[in-house]
Amino acid sequence: MVTTFQFFADAIDQVDLALDQIAVSDRNFDRFALLLIDNVVELTLHKFAEDMDQENKVYRYYKESPQFDEQAVERALNNDFKAKVALASSLGLLSEASAQSLRTLHAFRNTAYHRGVRHEGILHSLAIFYAKNACMLLREYKPRVQSHGSDDSVSHRARKYIGSSRELFSASPLESAYVRLSEVADAFEKRMIEDLASDMEATIDDFDGTLEFWVENNPNAHSRDEEIISVQAWHLAFSEEGRKFASSRDYAAKNHFELVQWFIETFPWKVKSDPVVAWRKRLESLREEVDEHTALRKYDAFMRQTAALRGIFAEAARRLDDDIQLQIDIMRGK
Repeated sequence: MVTTFQFFADAIDQVDLALDQIAVSDRNFDRFALLLIDNVVELTLHKFAEDMDQENKVYRYYKESPQFDEQAVERALNNDFKAKVALASSLGLLSEASAQSLRTLHAFRNTAYHRGVRHEGILHSLAIFYAKNACMLLREYKPRVQSHGSDDSVSHRARKYIGSSRELFSASPLESAYVRLSEVADAFEKRMIEDLASDMEATIDDFDGTLEFWVENNPNAHSRDEEIISVQAWHLAFSEEGRKFASSRDYAAKNHFELVQWFIETFPWKVKSDPVVAWRKRLESLREEVDEHTALRKYDAFMRQTAALRGIFAEAARRLDDDIQLQIDIMRGK
């Protein structure tokens, strides 16, 4: 069984390795750093849940009611990162702002690892911010039972922070190590809010250009405001969501043109007009933000809330561009 001291010595080693990757300032090293830090955070939250479960077992032994919510602890012990964060937050290990940031950063880690999303413009800053949050978590987590063993092995990386072997069986070297790790993480240039704003601006500019391309090159297009709903309606007409919506109202269209017009007039659209101006106001709000947790929350909310509309227009523009290229080839006799 891994002792408490061994667990945290290994965590220190891993965070230090991540900080070395961040220092290279290369997107592939940043991606590796994000994975390392995410692993430390998840393992630490899991160990916290194990501690709470152990305390509940002790309470039950004395025929007392559990000290902590058993269902919440059980959920945290499963492979559910959000449940681990929720437990730590409910018991005061994490602030709500930190909990929200950890959930968001873990999601970025998943998209980078499982879906290959590159997050080029923000990955470096996200890795730094995640490292700072990991250091905060290690500082705040104080196990009620400290254990160590003769087989405990401290790596060279961890030894830099913990010190000599005669100090190993005291909690104070670990606490000092977390502080030092935090100082190293804080020493990196703080650009996260600027990087998030730049990435949001690029995203808005890309949509703005896509919408303009659609209006200028589609012979059936009207104003930007009208096309916002029209393009969504055509997408809806060929989707499962659209089929269910029409079926729920017992509507049967004679053709797709009639169905699209019915959707335009009937469907409860969340975005009814050109959203670019409103999006740029959200961008300015992000630029003016001074708290990194709040900035990340604003950025993440914007990207999630606009993803569907951006995806619909990107696909429509790709089809239009393909049609234009086909017509050009036909005119050239290809």
